[in-house]
Parts: sequence; structure tokens; C-alpha cells
Amino acid sequence: MLRKFLIEREAIGLDVFTPDELADMIDMSKDVLGEMVGVQWQFSFIAADRTYSVYLAESEDDLREYSRVAGLPVTRIVQIKAVADAATPLRAREGTVVADADRHLRSGSGYR
Repeated sequence: MLRKFLIEREAIGLDVFTPDELADMIDMSKDVLGEMVGVQWQFSFIAADRTYSVYLAESEDDLREYSRVAGLPVTRIVQIKAVADAATPLRAREGTVVADADRHLRSGSGYR
């Protein structure tokens, strides 16, 4: 079963990458992902000196192997246990919130 993880990557100097350099890094990462089974990149937040990326994977070990092959640093990996946003309190009051990130993934249709 795929679980949702957040990878924090320290990347000093990321803020001076050109758009082409950033695109090349993303393309290289996607090429490695295309050859792996059980790891899916969802999206990333890019800050001045680090990235925070959300992945679906079977295990933390799979993410570490992907990162090793792709040549990407790993500062920390944590499993995401729940997903919340500004509308979460409203959905909770309506009884329609799905707080468990794994159950959210299995539903395939997001929050209801």
C-alpha cells in the first residue's frame, strides 16, 4: 500500500538556480522515478535553501533508494499521518472530513 511522505532536502544555493537549471533537476528526478516502481512524486515547495516534497511510496527505504539513485540529498523523511487545510474544520463539523492520509489515498477521490 502506498503511503504519503514528506521529504525535506537541504539544498544550499537553490535560490540562485536559473529556471533552466531547476527544470533540468526536475527532469532528471522524473527520469529516475520513471524507472522505479512504488514511488510517485506529488509536488514540492521550493524555498531559498531547501525543498519540501510530497511523495507516495511503499516505504521510507524506497524513498531513500530513489534519492540515492537520483543524487538528491535527504535531510529528513516523515510519514504524513493526516492532511488538513482551511476547510477542514467545516468538513469535520459536517462529518465529511477524512483525516487519515492513508484512507484519503485509498478513496482515490480526495475529501468528500
